[in-house]
Formats: sequence, C-alpha cells, structure tokens
Amino acid sequence: MSESSMYHLVCRDCSKEQLVESASTAKQQAVDHEAITGHRLDFKQVA
Repeated sequence: MSESSMYHLVCRDCSKEQLVESASTAKQQAVDHEAITGHRLDFKQVA
C-alpha cells in the first residue's frame, strides 16, 4: 500500500494557492508559475 502526499503551494506575490498530490507536480507548477508571472511559488508537504 502506498501513501499519497499532499503539497500546499502558495505565491507570496499574488492569490495563487493550491493543493497537489505529488512533489513532481508541485515542482512543475512552481516552474510554470515563475515562467509566466515572474513570481516565486513556495510549496511544502502537508500530508
């Protein structure tokens, strides 16, 4: 049985906030958001 992890993403410069289910998705969202907006998207594992 595998446990799923949740990652909370928050931008400090705009209203973007989201939960995703994998580290790779969180990292990709951060890269994409920075490329589009120039903002840094912080994320951490919450579960």
